[in-house]
Amino acid sequence: MKLKRILIYSIIIAVLLVMIIGFYLGTMQDLGSVSTRLIAIGRWMGIMTTFAILVELLLMSRWPLIENNFDVQEITSFHRIVGFTILYSFSAHIVFLTIGYAQQSSSSLIAQFIALNTDFEDVLWALVGSIMFFGIGAISIKIIRHKLSYEIWYIVHLATYLAVALTFLHQINSGSDLVSQQWYRYFWITLYVVVFGLIGYYRFLRPVLYLVRYDLKVAGVYLESPDVYSMYITGKNITAFKYHAGQYATWRFLTPYYWKEAHPFSLSSAPGSDYLRLTFKTSSGDFSQKLVGVPTGTRVLLDGPRGAFTSNRIQTNNVLLVAGGIGLAPIMSLLPSLAKQYTVTILLSTRLATEQSFHKEILKIISMYPNVAFLPHVSSTQGHISYLQLHYSIADLPQDTTVMLCGPTQMIDDLTNQFLQIGVPKKRIISEQFSF
Repeated sequence: MKLKRILIYSIIIAVLLVMIIGFYLGTMQDLGSVSTRLIAIGRWMGIMTTFAILVELLLMSRWPLIENNFDVQEITSFHRIVGFTILYSFSAHIVFLTIGYAQQSSSSLIAQFIALNTDFEDVLWALVGSIMFFGIGAISIKIIRHKLSYEIWYIVHLATYLAVALTFLHQINSGSDLVSQQWYRYFWITLYVVVFGLIGYYRFLRPVLYLVRYDLKVAGVYLESPDVYSMYITGKNITAFKYHAGQYATWRFLTPYYWKEAHPFSLSSAPGSDYLRLTFKTSSGDFSQKLVGVPTGTRVLLDGPRGAFTSNRIQTNNVLLVAGGIGLAPIMSLLPSLAKQYTVTILLSTRLATEQSFHKEILKIISMYPNVAFLPHVSSTQGHISYLQLHYSIADLPQDTTVMLCGPTQMIDDLTNQFLQIGVPKKRIISEQFSF
């Protein structure tokens, strides 16, 4: 996993270096006046904007090299940082070019801004694209994002592709570095072809291929515990469907009532099973409530598998699995394989004792593997999991234990800080948060 992360960083750095070389050869040869220096800064900000856009698209592409080697929190954090980098560099690109060309032509800033958008090919479309980027950035602000439904947030972010398309043409037709250097122009086009190729395959074509190859259909929805249900999905040669235990997918159900919405849910089935299983809590949202009524036989479009909440990150012989409520779903996918290799302790926290799911499955695994221990935790009587609760529950665990946390964001953040405080290295804390 570490080597693959290094490979990703190396690819990104190599692309940036080529961009710097092209910029140097095209623009840095003529910096004799204040206006040309301002224009050079504006052009560099444009290149940085494009670089950030390409990185952002890679983060959205579902490319397994990224999805399987960075956890959800890391990707979300990168996504947010790169997104705001686009807005800042876009703004600087516009401001410095306007000021630089205004000085060069001795015109006002307003007149020059209008001239840039009317005299240069496709720049007006780029302005429309940049406005779209600012709109997308606005809804990414935490206080606004949390007020939006997942569906609206998802649809608006798909508009990123249109915004990118609107800005691309002006780069090719009006970017002086690209116009003056044919190799640089081809390099630029190749980057977009590769990135959009990854997006086209992994986000759009692969789900359709899965549907055709495996003929995924809903076999039934069953109650696990009050408010918690599991949906079983079967198909042709389903045991050959490849995924890692602990991963998740985005699911779309192809009926007139459900097809417009797609949401992420963890796989709670173990790889190699003769079914796929997703587990959900109906109180988690409107879509989860609707899932209970999905008709048997409904065809399923699956976007995934995704995620790095997987066993290949475990570096010790002892594993503590901590699940909050429905966070047990990916842990149930992991448990059968972990039980064969590690000493495992499961700490499951729910609000009520009646909300604890998969008891029979867990007890069956415990009966087969004496190296697996189960510690139920009921927050309504014992309080929320804290350092004190953890201390009493896991006092006998070896110091070299790897911790895997899955559940609500607040629980993950609190427990991560507490484990760090008691000396668990960050590399041995693996987490998956249920939020968007």
